[in-house]
Amino acid sequence: MSGTGPVLAAFGNPLLDIIVDDVSGDLVRRFKLESNVAQEMDTKGSGLCDQVLKRSAISYAGGGCALNSVRVFQWLSGDMKRSVFLGGLGMDDNGDVLDNLVRNDGVLTSFALQKDLPTGHCIALVNGDERTLCANLGAAEKYETSDLWTEKNLALLKNIQVIYVEGYFMSHSFETTMELAIFARRNNITFVFNLCGEYVCQDIHYVENVLKILPFVNFIFGN
Repeated sequence: MSGTGPVLAAFGNPLLDIIVDDVSGDLVRRFKLESNVAQEMDTKGSGLCDQVLKRSAISYAGGGCALNSVRVFQWLSGDMKRSVFLGGLGMDDNGDVLDNLVRNDGVLTSFALQKDLPTGHCIALVNGDERTLCANLGAAEKYETSDLWTEKNLALLKNIQVIYVEGYFMSHSFETTMELAIFARRNNITFVFNLCGEYVCQDIHYVENVLKILPFVNFIFGN
């Protein structure tokens, strides 16, 4: 891949994945979780987070739909810093861990720091081939248009060829997503949108917003 600087900008919910084995299915049963699917919940208020952190074998990784996609793109590109990830992040230790994990993968970051919200995380309970995912979005659920049009972001987006937005991001930041879509159209940038999880697509308000943004979309994924 020729040139320098990022060619892909991905917008999504940045999550710190907390991965732990639950081979017996004890945690899934105890907290009455739907197994082998992604779900949003209050992992701290429910006590799930405390129970997970008591386990001896825990691993951490950068997570979230768009973040995982941009990490794979970065690996495939063969060149460092060919992509940038943007989203809301808490001003806490988990935020520092997540930022470092993403940067170590060669991805540039431009997070909108939210001082009053914790960094989002996703607890992954692993049982063989099953992955029961429990997300607590925190700061990932906040990204305003004022967070987007900063001097730093304008410089990063100047030579971008593809903008990728995940549906989870649009579900809470529709105005920002629409402004990105218009920006992409005006600057001849390929605009890619991912519908994401089934549960967000069951929200009629979300579906209505998808229809509004659809004329601007060059490629849409329905995974």
